[in-house]
Amino acid sequence: MSITMIEDEVRIDTWIIQYISPAGNKYSGKLTITNKRLLYKPLTNFSAMDRARNFISAINKNESEIQIEKTVIAEVLVEKTASSKNAILVLSDGSRHTFNYGALNIDKVVEAIRST
Repeated sequence: MSITMIEDEVRIDTWIIQYISPAGNKYSGKLTITNKRLLYKPLTNFSAMDRARNFISAINKNESEIQIEKTVIAEVLVEKTASSKNAILVLSDGSRHTFNYGALNIDKVVEAIRST
């Protein structure tokens, strides 16, 4: 994913991870986290249902990627089971966005999300 960095922005890391939208649709793709934003590029375009619903009022979105500004993240929740490790972002508008890393350790992803 080609990223145009904004002023004083530094890339932290990138992961191949599943994104689950507030509408419940699942996408596999690449998550890049910087000190200012989360940028997610799915392998396929977001569904018509996700695009029709304004599911991300605080996010820049189009058919091919989303960007979440860290300033709109109200809370980061972590859920871990034997087969699923999730970072759940609760945004200031109340929407919930889940990043599922499968059975892999989600701690470094969560640390990057929380860092500034």
